[in-house]
Amino acid sequence: MTRARAHFFEASAEEIDMSNKLVLVSQPDQNGVPQKFYVPYDKLVISVGSNTNTHGVDGLEHVHFLKSIADARNIRNHIMDNFELACLPTTTDEQRRNLLSFVVAGGGPTGVEFASELADMMEEDLTPYVLTSFSAVLKMTLVSSSIKRSSVCSYRSVSISHIEYI
Repeated sequence: MTRARAHFFEASAEEIDMSNKLVLVSQPDQNGVPQKFYVPYDKLVISVGSNTNTHGVDGLEHVHFLKSIADARNIRNHIMDNFELACLPTTTDEQRRNLLSFVVAGGGPTGVEFASELADMMEEDLTPYVLTSFSAVLKMTLVSSSIKRSSVCSYRSVSISHIEYI
């Protein structure tokens, strides 16, 4: 068995010196002080990452972002916690409506896909078995600055009865 001759660095690329085949990268050390160093390469693959962009919308510091598996698990756990609380006999109707109202911010591919999966989860996995009496209070709002009604309707798996256009 041969070993791969590679190294892994998680760092931010600062500059690329194409003529010398070097990339200047920076990464904070244990004390948070940025350390810069050159990484030589034979072949360079440039892959852009992403940073969460709230587009200046106030209140988004209180939401769940969907960028990693850990984020997805946190969202699922939060949704399940809400459904469990909604089932309690001590939960008022107003609290139940608040617990079972979901807002998806972003009408791009990720937001629409998430809304679709959430609608499927509510309709196929939870409502028939757990919340048949609560299906009338389930509410999902898909918010986007650029979404057109027809673009949501074209997704077959999105339950239009659970989408509120604003």
